[in-house]
Amino acid sequence: MIIKRTNQKLRRRALIIQNPGKPPREVYAEGVLVDAQAVKSFLKSNAGGAWEDEEIEVLDIDTDIEEIQDYFAVQAGTQDYQFILFAGHGYYSQEDGPMYCLWNGEEFNHHWLEDLVGEVPTLLIADSCQVIIKLNEGGPIASTRHFSSLSDSIRRRRCREAFDKKLAELPRGMFVTAASTSIGEEASDDPRRGGLYTQSLLSVCKEVLEDPNEENGVYGIGYIHYLASKKVEMASDEKQHPELYGCTRSHQPPFLVKL
Repeated sequence: MIIKRTNQKLRRRALIIQNPGKPPREVYAEGVLVDAQAVKSFLKSNAGGAWEDEEIEVLDIDTDIEEIQDYFAVQAGTQDYQFILFAGHGYYSQEDGPMYCLWNGEEFNHHWLEDLVGEVPTLLIADSCQVIIKLNEGGPIASTRHFSSLSDSIRRRRCREAFDKKLAELPRGMFVTAASTSIGEEASDDPRRGGLYTQSLLSVCKEVLEDPNEENGVYGIGYIHYLASKKVEMASDEKQHPELYGCTRSHQPPFLVKL
């Protein structure tokens, strides 16, 4: 089943969940806060799909499970597309798969999120560890990139319309996860620059925008993830291998607009 809302504004929502940990513990990952703001800035930019402030929810770092459930309860039936960023601590469970940890010690996996979202096409960007035994984060990372929201209202409208057109083609029930690590791996984080994977995604977007050989159009998460993964693997000395799953041959969530 494909979304068909050609004569109406597509209803999109972005949820940013961040957990840097609790200082002064050694595992505190201040770069998580950098990632949250960088991704919000990217989404609001024309290149990120021209999202509006009211479409983006950034949860406090002390958010708990109940607050996330309340968010989806309120949004139920009011969106055509859901973007989720989880930036923070995580690990891999043999029984439950990738696990994402909240500030208060509560945990969840993407199956739990998938149930909350329901049939709404969803892209989850998960920048967290998938170590089987929890380890501290650390390591080198790429430079932070910034995206500005251009003031040209016509161009902004065209970028949003192009993004919405791709959203309208997504099948109901699609849940795509772009993970910063493979099973058993630790995610790199830097207090000034953020997570290696998140910043590599944004770095690739900037490069595509500036490359005259890259055609104008809407780029799916698959292509951007592929290029970002190469950066991550190189910067981490092959210690970190991002994975993408949930896409189909014919459909994938849009991520970058170049017009």
